[in-house]
Amino acid sequence: CSSDLGHSLLMKAIILALLLEAAAIELTDENWHAATAGKLVVARFESSCGNLLSDDCLTTVPEAWKSFEESYAGHGSIVVGQVNCRFTGDGICTHFGVERYPSYLYGSPYGMVHFEGQLEDLDKLAKAGLSPPCAPDSLKLCDAAGRKLFADLSKL
Repeated sequence: CSSDLGHSLLMKAIILALLLEAAAIELTDENWHAATAGKLVVARFESSCGNLLSDDCLTTVPEAWKSFEESYAGHGSIVVGQVNCRFTGDGICTHFGVERYPSYLYGSPYGMVHFEGQLEDLDKLAKAGLSPPCAPDSLKLCDAAGRKLFADLSKL
């Protein structure tokens, strides 16, 4: 019945909206630099479907990841985000060589590494002294050698 179909689609839309509201920042090819500038990035790379209302798009995100997202929401120096490798973040995924989903990477927005541990250990990793990276858009975080390197590179 079309009424049942309409109700089903409405329920999926509501569920999706709630999931997205609680989710980490969506990092895309378009917002990557602005969202990550001068910050440590921890991201979940996934390959979701194009139709956000289909059942297979409402996949289960591990509780450890949800907890990590919530712990760092609005953090000043750490960005926790998600990248959709199939659509809005395919350039980012290609750049970092992501081929397996989901994948978890962390580090500088210019050079991330794969996190191979247990998701429960992400919080320990972040608290162990990871700090925003020295980068061209955050020179104040660089030591003298780092600032000189970026100054020399900018002259090229």
